Amino acid sequence: MQRSVLHDPELEPRAREGRWSEASARLALRHSIARLVLSARAKRSWSQAELARQAATTQARISDIENGRGNLRLDTLERVADALGLALMVRVLSPAQRARRAVGA
Repeated sequence: MQRSVLHDPELEPRAREGRWSEASARLALRHSIARLVLSARAKRSWSQAELARQAATTQARISDIENGRGNLRLDTLERVADALGLALMVRVLSPAQRARRAVGA
């Protein structure tokens, strides 16, 4: 049985501890990446195996990414993005920036 993007045992403890925003933000990120990769792959009419070959990874890893499973490694995401002609951008925020962003400032 496949694990859904919206049901992630790795994040459930955070949610149970009342850290909903952290858990939901991580799920939203995984879901967003999954949709983007799947959509870009479909536009090229590539199979998961073909994308894996182009990105120098495995079909199983592409499946994990598209289904929001496991930890996402930056080096793998970078290769997948490059293969699909996408740009991978990462933003690192200080605690103060995160707090301002959380309240919409």
